[in-house]
Amino acid sequence: MATTEPYKVLPTILSRCQRFDFGKIDDVDIEKNIINVLKQENVTYEDKAVAAIATLADGGMRDALSLLEQVLAYCGNDLKESDVLTLFGLTSNLQKIELLKLIEAKDVSGVLSKLDAFLTGGVDIKRLNGNLLDILKDVLIFQKTGDANLMSSLSAQEAQDLSDDISAKDANKMISVLLKAQNDFRNVSNVRSLFELTLLQLCSLEEDRIEAPVIKKSQPVEANSPYVAPAQKVIDPAPTPKAPPKAADVPDFVEKPIARKAEESVEPVAPIVEEAPLDISDIKSASVEKEGERFELEDEQVTNIMVLGKDNREERRELTKNWKQIEALKGHPTVGNLATLLAEGHPFCLCKEALLLTFNFTRLKNQANVKTNQAAIAAMVEKLLGRKVFVYSLDRLDCNKYYTDFSNKEQLNKLPNKKEIQLKLPQGE
Repeated sequence: MATTEPYKVLPTILSRCQRFDFGKIDDVDIEKNIINVLKQENVTYEDKAVAAIATLADGGMRDALSLLEQVLAYCGNDLKESDVLTLFGLTSNLQKIELLKLIEAKDVSGVLSKLDAFLTGGVDIKRLNGNLLDILKDVLIFQKTGDANLMSSLSAQEAQDLSDDISAKDANKMISVLLKAQNDFRNVSNVRSLFELTLLQLCSLEEDRIEAPVIKKSQPVEANSPYVAPAQKVIDPAPTPKAPPKAADVPDFVEKPIARKAEESVEPVAPIVEEAPLDISDIKSASVEKEGERFELEDEQVTNIMVLGKDNREERRELTKNWKQIEALKGHPTVGNLATLLAEGHPFCLCKEALLLTFNFTRLKNQANVKTNQAAIAAMVEKLLGRKVFVYSLDRLDCNKYYTDFSNKEQLNKLPNKKEIQLKLPQGE
């Protein structure tokens, strides 16, 4: 008997059992097993791609193989780190290290540009926040012990490189700010705004050590001096900088600019202004029902969509890249609820007539498949894709099941001929 919930087993049964507790499998062992599978399947691979899959599996060999199947269905017989990062909304260690260096250098413009590049590439903000915490933890471990074997995210060279720029004191301050953001994510609808504010706060951590220059009354005053008001009133030296606004103060439907008076900061921060990237003016009805009659596709129909989707990989990659544009609409008064639902999904497979979305939670999958929601969902997807398709949603268990079934049939040459497939998809209500 095996269970992940031993506390539910009755004492009368437990007393008659010999118990063995199994822990998570070490990443090194998972990597070895993945490499063994890849060699048997004659798949070329990058070591960093294998390591990324092992990290995502979080100690589960079955999860690692499921993730591997997903990536291979996406990229074919050449496993690259870039494909793993793109498919699961991740970013490389090098890019995250560059972001931390920009933060330490107080380069606000560079930090916001880097974040914009991440979001354009489909990076998941919450996961990025957690990755930055893991990296800073490794920096502290390396600075205190110098033992690379104790680190989980960085190599010895990467840790040394970051330690040269970030002190233990600064790393601890950054960790405190990122931990608070991680806790606050669950309470806000606009995750991007909160993370931008978090990055700006990280860039401002050391401003309390900067003193404004003292301007004496006898000193000539330049017309454009940032320390003197238009009426030539002398400002007291070394004013106390104000703390950045909290995420709770930012309305959900706007990007709150970070405004500081010139005398409050030596390096003024440009306002953040973001406009909705999609024209949704013609979406008149975007109400989303949580319950109702749902679409239920047969397994054969899903398999047919996956077969046809093999010819649309590039289009699906482009859709995945643009999917994060929905994030900016989560606070919109008309389509906010719809965008909030779709932002939790991820394009799984795309063919000419249909799109399969995957959600981490079954309740979100069920909500997306409610028949009365199809018209609004299809209209939003059409804005990104340029054409209307039928949208059907799966959860993570569904994805693993369909991937396994598809892979098995492909190996046995039992997949249907795409030229003979005729999709008979239901219509939305």
